[in-house]
Amino acid sequence: SCSELLNRPNRNVLLYSQLLRIGTDPEKVIAFRNSRDECTTKLVISEVALQKAEEANRMSDLQLKLQEATVPIARSKIKKIVEEIIDNAFKFSLANTPVKITTNFQNNFFHLFVIDRGQGMSSEQIANLGAYLQFDPIQEMQGFGLGLTIAKLLIELYAGNLSIESTPGAYTAVPVTLPTESGD
Repeated sequence: SCSELLNRPNRNVLLYSQLLRIGTDPEKVIAFRNSRDECTTKLVISEVALQKAEEANRMSDLQLKLQEATVPIARSKIKKIVEEIIDNAFKFSLANTPVKITTNFQNNFFHLFVIDRGQGMSSEQIANLGAYLQFDPIQEMQGFGLGLTIAKLLIELYAGNLSIESTPGAYTAVPVTLPTESGD
């Protein structure tokens, strides 16, 4: 089928360019935010986390501590965001080290934390997220970071925030904050 021809890296390249286009057009950003979609987060996140852990044969490494929250975002978009962040956590950490996913809800903000005890990222790698257009696209897409960049762009389109805290050789934490009230 056509969809199989477009494997995930290529789909991500397309999605990346779409999101960049939306992000540069204030009217599109407003339309994106006001789409009136809503999604409860707990089931989506646990489904994605279990699927990624199973793909990596690391069910015993997965630690979930999820608090329910409703966010003004389409389910498919939340799914994409957590898929990329969790995928990254498993990809860049070793078996028998924990991948911990926690969520909580405070003051109208939804917080997601994905923490792995993997190879970590240098501050330079973190700074380069989002600077993909300067790299050799093919080599870059195979590797590290495009998925995280997409997650970051999506979250920012929803007026949220994704940051990365990391120590090379030790851990990577990806905290995400999303407002749960759509701004009118």
